[in-house]
Amino acid sequence: MTRRITDMRRSGEPLPAGMYRRKRPMRIAIVDDCAPDAKTLEDAIRSHLDKRGRTCEICRFRGGDDLFETTDALAFDLVFLDVFLDGANGIDIAERLRRENYPGLIIFTTVSSEHAVDGFRVRAFHYLTKPFTPNDIAAALDEAVRDILDQCYQQAVEVIKASR
Repeated sequence: MTRRITDMRRSGEPLPAGMYRRKRPMRIAIVDDCAPDAKTLEDAIRSHLDKRGRTCEICRFRGGDDLFETTDALAFDLVFLDVFLDGANGIDIAERLRRENYPGLIIFTTVSSEHAVDGFRVRAFHYLTKPFTPNDIAAALDEAVRDILDQCYQQAVEVIKASR
């Protein structure tokens, strides 16, 4: 039976050296039609991940059409998605991501909590209500990084099992 990194950390068990380390920067998409909000979010993400010693690539999109026009829309580790966008609803964009088998995490950012239940129906990882604080973003990012590292660890374990 495989164990999650967080379980191993709690128990004090040593972690397999380098097995769960990411070899590439975290890829993050921000989908928000309000440029100042997107810039503020990007700056907060970069600042927090930099403090944690993590590198990232951030791409900003004004809406779902822009996101899906990119050739690697499904390759982001994490998508910050505004619910209220001009011409589209963030929930609809998330549904399309899931229909196209997007395996990453989705964090909704919005001015209202009225769509929170819809957000979790599309397996949202988190739901942040604007205006959010740097601490809100930090907490969501730390949780997302833990989840992504756990996924990397589980994939490494599966590779090792398959090679035996």
